[in-house]
Amino acid sequence: MITVAVVAILATIAVPSYRVYVERANRTVAKTAMVDVVSRQNSYYVDRKRFATTLTKLGLGADTLYLGREGTLSASNGDGSIYEVKLAGNANNTACPATGSATASGFTIVAKPIRAQVSDTRCATLCLSSSGIKSASGTDAGNCWTR
Repeated sequence: MITVAVVAILATIAVPSYRVYVERANRTVAKTAMVDVVSRQNSYYVDRKRFATTLTKLGLGADTLYLGREGTLSASNGDGSIYEVKLAGNANNTACPATGSATASGFTIVAKPIRAQVSDTRCATLCLSSSGIKSASGTDAGNCWTR
């Protein structure tokens, strides 16, 4: 009986801690993918003297992409998808999620949580702009890009 009680207590501590760990790991995957899109945008800018206004122009296959747990961006929303990734406007604004359309002079990458990642209320939507502004929505939005 004592063993069952100890296991129950450990489970009530371990499961929420593990969930937070998984959410944070998924956020890291999203931030890495967003930095990759910025890198593609910078290469596009060097070649054309303007930013791409769609993800398709960056060779990513679709204008709405889905990020899997392993870090791959795909046009299909599979079971392992954790974020929906799009380009938006408001490159000089800290509001997240950004709205409007990307322009040749600026953009914001928006990663919106989907499926299991929706439970991440600390850092819900992540935003990264062409001007380097990192922002997020959620209960701990101010710390989303520092951890």
